Amino acid sequence: MKNFCGTILISGRTNVGKSTLFNKLIGNKLSIVSNRKNTTTKYILGVNNNINYQSIFIDTPGFNNKHYKYNKLKIFDKNLYIDIIILIIDRNIWKKEDSKISKIANKNKIPIILLINKIDKIKNKNILLPFLKKKFKKYNFSEIIPISSKKNIYSEKVKKIIEAKLPCRKHIFKKDFITYNTKEFIVSEIFREKFMYNLRDEIPYNINIKVQFIKKIFHEKLYIKLFIIPKNVRYKKIIIGKNGNIIKKCCFKAKKDLEKIFNKKIHINIIIKSI
Repeated sequence: MKNFCGTILISGRTNVGKSTLFNKLIGNKLSIVSNRKNTTTKYILGVNNNINYQSIFIDTPGFNNKHYKYNKLKIFDKNLYIDIIILIIDRNIWKKEDSKISKIANKNKIPIILLINKIDKIKNKNILLPFLKKKFKKYNFSEIIPISSKKNIYSEKVKKIIEAKLPCRKHIFKKDFITYNTKEFIVSEIFREKFMYNLRDEIPYNINIKVQFIKKIFHEKLYIKLFIIPKNVRYKKIIIGKNGNIIKKCCFKAKKDLEKIFNKKIHINIIIKSI
């Protein structure tokens, strides 16, 4: 049986739905999601294995020209060649950053798939066809697919199209491999996501979340101890909230997500301290 394997870079401007799609394609929550800018601050690598197909997805921060200059991107301890670029745009909104990514892909002869996200929010669908024809002609996209990653419209179709474009190649990772990210990183990111949902704009960016340890208790439970360190002492009361409502809400939501990710019961001990 032939094996197929390739690296897919998920690119686009901030807040267009890259991380939501990334999680759908991986089938696991590895990248946090928020409607605020700069939610994803680092490259996140996730692998989807489907029989003889291995798709290596890379979720990127919002567009930065240096990310896309070369057709080889060094991630962690591997040299992974970019085989496919996915460019996501918000509805039919096209900006100069989208043109830059498209031109770089064309220059390096990397197949580029254009995903038009949030199509459920486009009231007049008649504007789509002229828009698609124009972009297809100018940038030589290998595919243009309208999707809604939140509503899971066409997500499976995207996965199948990607697998059809993967090169015939030996798998890089073992079949049970999902990500390089440590448990500590995943825990801190999930908590950061919950703070982004529940706190004022500037506060989540001024919080340092330090996971001290994750300890396995028997086989069914994980004990997690973490410190939340606000950069300004006045943020401490805001993070806690009236009668502890903010920190309780964040902890409850984070615990639910983490139990799904790790498939274990979770006990969390949070300490909020000042610098």
